[in-house]
Amino acid sequence: MTISRTSVSLAGACTIAASLTIALPGAAAAEELRVATGTASQNGLNSGVVAFAEAFEALTDGKYTTEVYPGTLLKFAEMTNGVRDGIVDIAYTIPAYSRAEFPYTNMVTDVVTASPDVVVMTGVISDYVLNECEPCRDEFRAQNQLNLGFSAVGPYYLMSQEKIASMDDFAGKTMRGVGAFGRYVEAMGAKAVVIPSGDIYESLNQGTLDGNTQGLDTLKSLSYGDVVDYVLNVPIGLYLGSSVFTVNRDLWDGMTEEDKAAMLEAAALGHAHVTVTYYGENQAYLQDPALGGAETVEPDAALQEATEEFYKTEIETVARLAVEKYGQEDAPDRIDAIVALVDKWEAAFEGVDTTDVDAVAQVYYDQLFGKLDPNAL
Repeated sequence: MTISRTSVSLAGACTIAASLTIALPGAAAAEELRVATGTASQNGLNSGVVAFAEAFEALTDGKYTTEVYPGTLLKFAEMTNGVRDGIVDIAYTIPAYSRAEFPYTNMVTDVVTASPDVVVMTGVISDYVLNECEPCRDEFRAQNQLNLGFSAVGPYYLMSQEKIASMDDFAGKTMRGVGAFGRYVEAMGAKAVVIPSGDIYESLNQGTLDGNTQGLDTLKSLSYGDVVDYVLNVPIGLYLGSSVFTVNRDLWDGMTEEDKAAMLEAAALGHAHVTVTYYGENQAYLQDPALGGAETVEPDAALQEATEEFYKTEIETVARLAVEKYGQEDAPDRIDAIVALVDKWEAAFEGVDTTDVDAVAQVYYDQLFGKLDPNAL
């Protein structure tokens, strides 16, 4: 990748950052930032946070150093308050854990079937929130936070203990599914429940849960492959609610314009790393589920048809629920605006190798993060 400001690539950023950390241990001018995620999973989400942190160190010439805490400082459910109160400076937060505080943001990130392309949807959701959704930005501001975009991850698949290939196979089953993913399993005939991520393994192990909807990396990273045997080869939708780089507002307001621009550049790289790497990891498990201890199951014709119908109606459902549950009368228009951005970002990636982190980061920077006014966020 050749980003215009500093020409720092993913590999280069990591190398430079490492050398700076060695050269400037405890240097008076350096401010160490606490960067946190809610899981210690070895996947593209956590490695993307590390890539972001190391790039920011490099882009500020060691003015800032970082310490990344993967699942050791706060849990996901604690992250929003942790960033707000300055317990951590930057964190991977999930607004879905705080729907009352983030109703507009959650409506945006609920459009999981707008496109199956993770690289495109990272651009779409980040673009919409940072440029067009003032209510979303206000929700973060009210929590003393700044959102630097969302990473699209997935797709999510159904993993289960019993083989599920037809609508009849869903009957009588209890599946863990949040938002659209819960609506999917219910549309197919199962009961959807919402339980904390930390309880999923034990619930599957005890048989109180028949299946789970999540990224396939969890077969290995969270050992779900030990308690499920099958993966239904039906991509339900993308998870769009990962605010991977949520910044404490006091920190941001105290930074120079140049340092803010550096963090935006690091965010472009971090989002590219998360999106590309996590997708590749998940596809590896789909192509060879035995890597995670599961077997792929193909849907029958009726189940495939029902799934296609779900894709068509789900976005309308999101709009309807936003109006009925949260009084967001403008939700249909706002969703139309989000869907309209899909064409823009598909065009932006035309001819780009979307398996190349640096190439994807360059597009994110050129089309979005490099165009933002740091002092206006």
